[in-house]
Amino acid sequence: MQALIEKLNAEGPHQIIQNSDSLYKQPNEWIQDIKYEEPNEYEKNLIKDTKTASQLLESELSQETYTTKRDLINKVKVVSLARMGCYPLTNPSFFSKQDKAKLMALMELVLNLPNDILTKEFNEVCIDKIFTEKSDYSQFPIYN
Repeated sequence: MQALIEKLNAEGPHQIIQNSDSLYKQPNEWIQDIKYEEPNEYEKNLIKDTKTASQLLESELSQETYTTKRDLINKVKVVSLARMGCYPLTNPSFFSKQDKAKLMALMELVLNLPNDILTKEFNEVCIDKIFTEKSDYSQFPIYN
């Protein structure tokens, strides 16, 4: 190792100091007492749109509501697509403006159905059109 250090020192302007990291080791002086200062306007503006701890807890509890809404939206979309004569898992973002308008109108009608009728129709669509013998289950969308 010493021979390598001497060789590198001889070759160029760089000087290698063995165990050089120990030269920079200095004791840290920790600040023991920090006095509280009121936040200034800049700091208040930084945090004005952030959530408090209680708001974060509420949002975690509302995740269940989000999942329920997402399930309802998926049911309405699947039933509406089936009523339009399309495959129920079709992505409507590729539809023309006219077809999107028709789908939206159908979705509004389906959304007003009672929940038990909507669920019954959704189950029938799933059994008759989605989960058939020829279905490729690996291509179905999966949600977390």
